[in-house]
Amino acid sequence: MKPFSLMISQNRIILLSFFLASSLLAQSQDFHSQDNIAYSKREELRRFRVGFSYSQFSAYGLNFSYFWNERLTSKVIFFGYRNTDSENQSLNNFSNSASLGFELQYSLIYQHQNRFYLFLGSGINYNDESRQLFSFSSMSNQAVYERFRRLNFGSGIGFELIAFDLLAINFETGLRYSPYSEFDQRNSPDFSSTSGRHVGFGFGGGLSFAF
Repeated sequence: MKPFSLMISQNRIILLSFFLASSLLAQSQDFHSQDNIAYSKREELRRFRVGFSYSQFSAYGLNFSYFWNERLTSKVIFFGYRNTDSENQSLNNFSNSASLGFELQYSLIYQHQNRFYLFLGSGINYNDESRQLFSFSSMSNQAVYERFRRLNFGSGIGFELIAFDLLAINFETGLRYSPYSEFDQRNSPDFSSTSGRHVGFGFGGGLSFAF
């Protein structure tokens, strides 16, 4: 009987060991699955950038970027401001400023903490202002209206660095083409208008939060 009892004990030990091993393996796979899910979520959240930027190739102001994949990124930059003289509404004093731009980026090197990319950018900057200036020749206030508009086009190369796994800092340089126009009216209906263009090297940069 002893050999038979010993065999039963051995079988129980083997079965118990099998169940313990299966349980540990299942827990290990579950932990790995949770880690992969958490990592995937972090990667998904890191597809977004929200912050501030200035670029001579597109625009300045708030920016929003979305990574479609490890190569392709789109970026929108916008800013708007309006100020009026509420105390002297009859004088019609105001100032407006707006900027809107778009960039398409293609990553040559994409890593967890940095990337190098090529970009194409375009945008528009607009400013106008109406105010009253005192004229010593007529000894009275003179209405002045000024308007400035510039279009931006450019392409080049950029670098982005991720600090503390949250802060994205980017720098850009390349060639830009920026036609502009200016309008100045000081004695209605007399006015002056000029136009020109900036062609050459440009730069840009920004600070964003990576989500």
